Amino acid sequence: EGLPVRFARHLKNHKALVAGIEALGLKMLVDPEFRLPTLNTVVIPDGVDDLKLRRYLLEKFKLDIGGGFGRLAGKVWRVGLMGYSSSADNVMFFIPAISRALAVQGIKTDLSAGLDAVLTELDGNGIDAAAAEAKKIATA
Repeated sequence: EGLPVRFARHLKNHKALVAGIEALGLKMLVDPEFRLPTLNTVVIPDGVDDLKLRRYLLEKFKLDIGGGFGRLAGKVWRVGLMGYSSSADNVMFFIPAISRALAVQGIKTDLSAGLDAVLTELDGNGIDAAAAEAKKIATA
């Protein structure tokens, strides 16, 4: 695949994941300029039982996301998009899974908006724009 293509894929999928998460109504912990494309930190909404939600995702969807460490324990989820698992398919799988896991706990999300945001990012940005941005980062 080569590093430029891999960087572009990670960046494109990261942007799609963030767009979907935010369109669901969730918040990211880190400002955009400081985010890592391979590890995405999502703020846990008030009233959500972190362990219960992560257990639900694992049991129902075989989807394993990390919790926060130290002072962020119980406050954030760590969603990885690394290596082979950084794919548009996995982003499209994650958005309805997290939406359903939240619904089980009584938290409403806008699933339609979340999926539309992911697809818009995947279609609208294109691999060429992501590759150009990755190349810019690599040469900086």
